[in-house]
Amino acid sequence: MQYNGTALFVIDMQEDYIGKDSKYGYDSEVLINNTNKQILNAKKNREMILYVKNKKSLRSGIYISDLVEGLVIESDFIIEKDRSSVFSNTEISSLLKTYEINNIKVVGIDGNCCVASTAIDAARLGYSVEVLIENIGIRNINRFHKTKDKLIKENVKIIE
Repeated sequence: MQYNGTALFVIDMQEDYIGKDSKYGYDSEVLINNTNKQILNAKKNREMILYVKNKKSLRSGIYISDLVEGLVIESDFIIEKDRSSVFSNTEISSLLKTYEINNIKVVGIDGNCCVASTAIDAARLGYSVEVLIENIGIRNINRFHKTKDKLIKENVKIIE
């Protein structure tokens, strides 16, 4: 498929973090609905859609939670990461280069951790980056004020 040069990163929208039994306290229904709208918009605009799943190393082995129930899946690109930034997965840069991606939009959870780390790494790698505020989960809004300043200093656009 030919993409328009933009990729939408859907970060950690997994059952463990945002599902009905999650202990994290995100407004799951609103966040899933907003993210689904963004995913469908990305599809309509021929943006590459990448779903990013966090994997954990446990004593019993590697554990990866399923994507949250109700999340629209419009792509076969499902990337795993074992650190906060998507770019900890060495395959991501070559994938983006192959599809001539220059712009990245970031949605998902959490605005103070994986979303921010991914956005900063992408900006440092030369991508034009947008964080879509109504499409990210933020557990600690007071901390996010500092995170937001850091993102802006790294040339990440904050879309409210």
